[in-house]
Amino acid sequence: MSAPSLEPITKFHPLPIRRGESLTKQKNMEVNLEMATNRLETPADTAKPNWLLNALLGVSDWNGVVRILPGFLLSVAIMMIAIPITNALGAWLLSLQGIDPTGKSSPISAVLTAIVIGILLRNLIPLPASIQEGIQFSTTKILRLEKRGSARGL
Repeated sequence: MSAPSLEPITKFHPLPIRRGESLTKQKNMEVNLEMATNRLETPADTAKPNWLLNALLGVSDWNGVVRILPGFLLSVAIMMIAIPITNALGAWLLSLQGIDPTGKSSPISAVLTAIVIGILLRNLIPLPASIQEGIQFSTTKILRLEKRGSARGL
C-alpha cells in the first residue's frame, strides 16, 4: 500500500447532492461557491462612487480620472498645435481675398483644424489603447462644452 499524498488539493470538489435538489441548483451553488472563493473584495470595490467626479467628468472614482488623462492631454496638445496652424491658414486665406489679415480673426475654426489633425494622426500612426477613454471624453464632454460656448458668443 502506498503512502497518502501530502500535496494540497487544488481541484474543486463538488458539494454532495442533497435529497430533493435539482442538478442545476447544485451546479449554481458550485459556481457561486467558486466565484466567492476566487474574488476578494478590495476597498476600491466597496467605495461609494464620487458624485462630483461623475457629474463633472463622467467617471465614478479617481482611477477613472487617471484613465482619461493620457487621451485628454493628447487632445489638448493637438488643440495647441491647431491654433497657430489655423491662424496661419486664416491669414493666408484673408490675404488671398485681398484683406489685410493683421488684427483680424481667422475665418477657419481651430476646432475644425484640430479635428482634421486628429483624423490624420489616427490614420497615420497607430495609437495605444490607453488613450481611447480620454479621446472619448474629449470628443463627448469637452467638445460639447466648446459648442455651447461658441453658440453663446463666448
